[in-house]
Amino acid sequence: KGNKTMARVYVCLDDIVLLKQVMDMSMEEQDLKIVGITTSIPQSATELIQQDADIFIMRYAIDQQKAKYLLEEIALSEALVNLQIIMMFDEMDSDVFQLMAQYDLHTFLAKPYNPHELMEAIHSKNRYHKLVENGNWTSESVAGRILEELGLPAHLKGYNYLRTAAILFSQQEDPLQLKMGTLYAMVAKVHATTQIRVEKCMRTAIAYAYRHCPELICVYNTKPTCSQIIHYVSEHLKLTMLTY
Repeated sequence: KGNKTMARVYVCLDDIVLLKQVMDMSMEEQDLKIVGITTSIPQSATELIQQDADIFIMRYAIDQQKAKYLLEEIALSEALVNLQIIMMFDEMDSDVFQLMAQYDLHTFLAKPYNPHELMEAIHSKNRYHKLVENGNWTSESVAGRILEELGLPAHLKGYNYLRTAAILFSQQEDPLQLKMGTLYAMVAKVHATTQIRVEKCMRTAIAYAYRHCPELICVYNTKPTCSQIIHYVSEHLKLTMLTY
């Protein structure tokens, strides 16, 4: 793929009202283009490849079996290795959590659906898409992008501390032997602050995300702890840096 100015979005959604709201909102965006719309699950990933899609939105409940087949096909397709997926789930049950873990679906919306939340998810994926396109792969940019997808805003000090903690944790040869207190002390040294302040700011950032977008931050189906977020971001950081 060459360097593209617009992210190409393919939408699989059978809620006509929501679809129209998203289309109206996307018309005002300079860097997004909806290249495909369907109210049923595509029979194969070929359509996504033909439309050169960067972001794919899919409502799982349209046809769960077909959705699973399509996710498997996307996972196996070299042509779609950079495709960003936004899932829409009517119910958050064990089947859904298993699916999310299997296909690394960490950007999703839960019912009731909101067009503004969906556009924010698209913007989040578009930032990720631009990182891929421009080759801006640093530990800082990738860890920051993962935190933003969890609903943590970059202006909070806790965001910076969590990002540093995840990077340091990912660099450990035996991270499971590293105690959280030791890690917080390392973060405090990097940012010229105290260990107590690091932990307090991280907790504040997670609490902020939990209040404003619990559907993004609850990666383990409940309000996460600092260590859970650090582990989550660290694992995704390692996977992403290996992929690219």
